[in-house]
Amino acid sequence: MSIEKIYLHWSATPYNFVKEGAYHTIVQGDGRILRLSGYDQFTFHTFRRNSNAVGIACACMGGIPWRDFPPTQIQIENMCREAAALAKQLGWKPESISDLPHVNRVLTHAEAAANRDFGEISARLSTGVSDSSAIRNGLPHNNYGPSRWPDGWPGGTVERWDFFQIKESDPPGSGGDALRKMIREFMVSPTKSPLSEAEEVKILLNGENIASGFLLDENRYYVKLLDLLRPFDIELGKVKPGEDRFINLISNQLTPKFLADLPLIQGFPTVDIYLNRPIDLEGNPVGDIRNPIRPFIGGVLIEKSTYVPLSDFCNELGISFAVVIDDTRSIRLSR
Repeated sequence: MSIEKIYLHWSATPYNFVKEGAYHTIVQGDGRILRLSGYDQFTFHTFRRNSNAVGIACACMGGIPWRDFPPTQIQIENMCREAAALAKQLGWKPESISDLPHVNRVLTHAEAAANRDFGEISARLSTGVSDSSAIRNGLPHNNYGPSRWPDGWPGGTVERWDFFQIKESDPPGSGGDALRKMIREFMVSPTKSPLSEAEEVKILLNGENIASGFLLDENRYYVKLLDLLRPFDIELGKVKPGEDRFINLISNQLTPKFLADLPLIQGFPTVDIYLNRPIDLEGNPVGDIRNPIRPFIGGVLIEKSTYVPLSDFCNELGISFAVVIDDTRSIRLSR
């Protein structure tokens, strides 16, 4: 799937909402980023705009708006970090992500619902009409967005107004520009390799040194993925580089739990990591449209190698581990 747009949502749910097949990625109230499907897969997230697009959502705004489950600051920041990482992965430049009135690549659902990525004349012709009439006018749907925009853009039926503003006290219509500003700032963050300055530990399996671990973020140790495969009889399957990069691992013995969140090492691209992802007759990975195949952990690409959080790898696959803080500076694994 060629990704042309990123849509930013709120789920109108409590903070712990998770539903596969709706959004590609959802950020929970505590900031955990859960990848519910790979970015190379089709999901249902934005009405008549799901082809060649990614949907990223904050789990929030359930119940009475702004009173129950309002967006948290860590949610907003991590949603923008994820969007920034994806935009960089796609080769987009910060200056290519435009704001209102000529918004293009990154839109809130409020803006998408109001057709703010089209001309105002077309939007006016497609406001207050049926979807079929809007399609005949060259738009994907009628205007089902906010009822009033401060710049005079035609108002819609208010079925969706996700991030029309970030806080209740913010000016109406300011949400999209504020989020895009944050995304652009995250896109230009430094990308110096974190390995040279990270605390290093030995990774031991039944007493044998099998790899090195590096303390990189949130007290999590990262290990080169390839170093973890042979000791646990995991085979390397399909490896997909590029904008929708992923790695598929093969094992007849291990089953993931799908509990891990994504790594957050700013400035470095993430890698979706699957276990036993189905393939078609041509060897290409496949997924069900309504229930996309889900990666079980996320990795981060550093110095042309994929590193994974060791705790996520172990917890997902039922591997026992213990961090030993003594002269050995080691993490001990057991089968």
